[in-house]
Amino acid sequence: MPFGLNFCLKRFVGRAGLCPLGGLKKNGPASELYPEKTPAHYMLFRDIPVQETLRHISPGTPITTGPYPLTFLYFDSECQLAFHEGEPMPKMVYNYQHRAESTAERSYTTEIKIPTVSKFDRNKTPDGETWTISIANPNDYPVPMGMTEWGDFSGHTVGETDSVVKEVKAIGDHLLFVRFDAEPLSTTTFSIALKARQPGVDESRTSRYANSR
Repeated sequence: MPFGLNFCLKRFVGRAGLCPLGGLKKNGPASELYPEKTPAHYMLFRDIPVQETLRHISPGTPITTGPYPLTFLYFDSECQLAFHEGEPMPKMVYNYQHRAESTAERSYTTEIKIPTVSKFDRNKTPDGETWTISIANPNDYPVPMGMTEWGDFSGHTVGETDSVVKEVKAIGDHLLFVRFDAEPLSTTTFSIALKARQPGVDESRTSRYANSR
């Protein structure tokens, strides 16, 4: 396990929350190992209480005692994102590109207004399918973002994508992760082409947010 990933995992479990490792922290082990840019990391957790960390983001959020949903954690030098199984948009966003004013209830890197999905169409093609996705950002600054489509995409290959898409990656047989930036006070729209899946790959788990055609 890479040192930066191991350090983040220990902090994640030890604090029952998310560790904001990225471009802003200059004195942590991850930034010492990666002094210029933190590489992307991907982690999948079962029964980790991500919801408890919402207390300092959104006071009054109900806190449960678990079991907690399957959670996907992603971070790079620009952001850190946490997703719950079956939901396309992150439950938590640490934004290392924008320094909002710090308050007692909020970390200065934590997004309060998380961009939302305004359209998600899945269209069949002769060799696979094409996704058209629109993300609405209510903030007056760009937000480094990602979204997930939960299901088994391990048999797909990624074809042509729009330039706004920074990465498309299958995470085992659990989900497909898309990394992009949401433009300020506007809707960011992009398309992704997926080549036909290999025979025998499960297609039953798909997002309730997607409109299949």
